[in-house]
Amino acid sequence: MRPSSPAVTQAEHAESSLSPITILYESSIVSTSETGKNFKELILFRTECGDTVLEQHLKSCPKNAMNMSPEIQNQLVNMCGDMIRKEIVQCVIEEKNFYSVIVDATSDVGGTEQLSISIRYLCYDNNQIDIKEDFIEFAPVVDNSAKGVSEHVINYLRSTGLDLAYLRGTVLTYCFVYHNDVYLTNLGQGYDGCSVMSEHIGGVQKLISNIEPKAVDVHCASHSLDLAICDACDDRNIQIFFGTVKTIVKLIRASPKRQNLLKNAITATHCDIKRQKLSKLVEHRWMEKQTSVLVFKQFFSSIVVALEYMIENGDSETSADSRAYLKYITDLDFIICLFVVSHVFAILKPYTEMLQSKDCELTQCYDNIQDLATQLAELKYNEKKFDELVNELDIFLRDNGITRTISRINKLKNVTDYLRHTYEIFVEATLSKLDTRFSKHQKNIVNIINLLPSTVVDKTLVDVSDIFEFYRSDLPSNNIDVVKAEFELWQHKWKKTPANERPSNIFTTLDILLPIKSFFPNLNCLFEIFAILSVTVATAERSFSR
Repeated sequence: MRPSSPAVTQAEHAESSLSPITILYESSIVSTSETGKNFKELILFRTECGDTVLEQHLKSCPKNAMNMSPEIQNQLVNMCGDMIRKEIVQCVIEEKNFYSVIVDATSDVGGTEQLSISIRYLCYDNNQIDIKEDFIEFAPVVDNSAKGVSEHVINYLRSTGLDLAYLRGTVLTYCFVYHNDVYLTNLGQGYDGCSVMSEHIGGVQKLISNIEPKAVDVHCASHSLDLAICDACDDRNIQIFFGTVKTIVKLIRASPKRQNLLKNAITATHCDIKRQKLSKLVEHRWMEKQTSVLVFKQFFSSIVVALEYMIENGDSETSADSRAYLKYITDLDFIICLFVVSHVFAILKPYTEMLQSKDCELTQCYDNIQDLATQLAELKYNEKKFDELVNELDIFLRDNGITRTISRINKLKNVTDYLRHTYEIFVEATLSKLDTRFSKHQKNIVNIINLLPSTVVDKTLVDVSDIFEFYRSDLPSNNIDVVKAEFELWQHKWKKTPANERPSNIFTTLDILLPIKSFFPNLNCLFEIFAILSVTVATAERSFSR
């Protein structure tokens, strides 16, 4: 970057040169020589690439004016953050766009509880609709009560210039930080539905609703699915199964020597598989938990080989632990749980991934959960699928040299009955908990569905009057006659369209409305609001791992 005019001073040029380097570094610089060296190396690299003004600055300026101390670097990080944040927020403010807030919290490596705040909004770029979810703030949590954290979120939004009058949705996560008997999930109007949070959440919900009644709370869908599965895993054998998997994975991952041992075992038994590492089983992060269980089943024979080796060659403690783990995982109780859980998790995995996407909106979320429920219900009654599972189990037992017998204390007569019993209990529990955990989403979605082209043709104005009334002050026209005429025109348009060509989701409907929104200004406004209602906190969660 070279000065474009004599008016650009050497100091200004030095600052503008340092800014992109600071953005590249992307984190706060601590006062250590090692971290400082990394930054300085990047600066020297820039001078080597031909930035003569920066080079002259470094050679000629006093040492106390080089602007390269860790404190200055942190100031530059903050300046760059302010610039990026201002650009994001300005887009929302200038267009007077509605937006949702997405909040997550966790503890950093120093033990400080950090809040991550992101916003979701709609923008139009070259006549294309684009949903944005942008991270805007990390903030330490000073008061971790429901009121304290909620007030921090509200005050921060105000400080950026965002108008709370345009806040139309909030979604928060299940953060699992427990401190002073208060879970940090008490963050705002949206939450994950955990029963222990209801009282606190109610207080926070009232606080935000008092300021902006139309800020709809949406439970994080991916966490709701996680919790539905968590509830379904209440069976004692299933809980012991998860505990065993977690302990064995931890045992092997804790030592590079054991990891290499497993890697060699995988190479010997699975020559065609590229993955050669167990996936860590993370509590309450079910995407990782699903992967961990599926990988454990895939590498079962290799894990057995590794444990047998550790029994013979490990120290006394490792040998004893390995012997106990080997005995348990080759028991039929464990293997049946492994088969049932991995079978259901393989079905759940794509739905979990979909619910973490920013492109997933409420109608798609609802459709996905309905599809999942249908698929699970079919599993329960599909004898052919169950017979396939029995055959797969028989092959697995034979390949691993495990006897097909059940313990005497088991009341069931044979292995097939035992598998069916565990299978039906787990599937039925998952179905039941899905219905409970997603009841709030169903309530949010019912009025939206009535306006979608796929269903609106059979509705009356009475069927959608609640949604028009709720957002009345947001609509371009709140004249009931105008709204009625627009609704009837909308119905007429889709009655002329074949049923298989009528959109059934919000984004496709908005795309169709784009060239004709002057005919449907009120409906376009409603669908824009529906589009910015986030169903996941994945954006905020990802901010912690960048």
